Amino acid sequence: MERIEHFVPGVIDESEGILSRLRWPIPAGVATAYATAYTDPDERVLVPDCQGSALVREILSAARQVVALNFDPLIVLLVRTELAPPPARDLDGAVARLGDSPKQGRPLRRYLADLYATSCPACSRPAVAEYFVWDREQGEPIAKHLRCSGCGFRGRAASEQEDLGRLESLPPREMHYHYVLDRVSPPASGGSLQTRLEYLLELYSPRNLSVLAELTRKIEGLFPEGPLHDALKVLLADCLDRCSSLAPMPGSVAQRRGLRRPGRYLERNVWHAFEEAVRRVKASAGEQSSRLADILEAGTETAKGSGSYIGQGLVRDLPRALAPRSMRLILTSPPSLDSAAWSLSYLWCAWLLGAQAAAPLRPLLRQRTPDPAW
Repeated sequence: MERIEHFVPGVIDESEGILSRLRWPIPAGVATAYATAYTDPDERVLVPDCQGSALVREILSAARQVVALNFDPLIVLLVRTELAPPPARDLDGAVARLGDSPKQGRPLRRYLADLYATSCPACSRPAVAEYFVWDREQGEPIAKHLRCSGCGFRGRAASEQEDLGRLESLPPREMHYHYVLDRVSPPASGGSLQTRLEYLLELYSPRNLSVLAELTRKIEGLFPEGPLHDALKVLLADCLDRCSSLAPMPGSVAQRRGLRRPGRYLERNVWHAFEEAVRRVKASAGEQSSRLADILEAGTETAKGSGSYIGQGLVRDLPRALAPRSMRLILTSPPSLDSAAWSLSYLWCAWLLGAQAAAPLRPLLRQRTPDPAW
């Protein structure tokens, strides 16, 4: 059997995928090199910290089986959705149904557009802002970016009094705030943990928190379970990432600097971000494979035995979950030591899947400094 005695660099994916700033995937090409060198066809490769579907596809393309695990159920949901997404036509139909659903006597998309309503600085016609730029010290938006369908203007302009006045109708801690806080709070939580969660929710403007809460309610009400429900939750996860005040400014390098709002930060139009996420998911889906769908269906119970499996699991449980000598190769890329990302991982997982599902991530919420021992 061939041995690898040199560094295999692989190819790093620079694209902005779903939750890309939380994931630390193994570069493309590395899995193929090691799988073909150290395993035979149909043997199993273990990926205990799987952070993306590309690695799973690569191992399967090398005619090997894969056991891919992650302790974060949201990442598992993302990987499974990337591997076997719903048909593009079904996804488009679900988004259309979501946008057409009623909210205060209007279609939801119209209601959400009105929340980001503004006026064009060139022709004064009504327009919808793509995002606002906030100043942390002033505590209000100082600029807006929009595209005017009337005169064709697209660009940034100073915020106006009407933009500031519209915010007064959105108190920061209305029903939507408590709805989300109840979702993310573990049973009997209190003290420092509750304070931490309240701080994390403050990373969202009252307007964006309201919209994200409304989309959560609508998705769960219209699509109780199934592939479309999962895909829409993945799209919403992307919005939770890109619509917080920590999202990088357009044209800047995507860097996470803890959990403190920068001096200037974005308030994105959440519905626009949701539609962008739809295009991103459809573009990354590629060709659907019935084999991948069969693997996901067959691998819902256990990682024991033979065959491939993609699911949730803790590294410490592997000795009990896997049969002795059932793996010929282990490929791993542990999560980065980023306590801010860990806190956001818990928040987003609990928000979308519930506090009970996010229980494996709860210790990370208390972790304030990087801990290599963990």
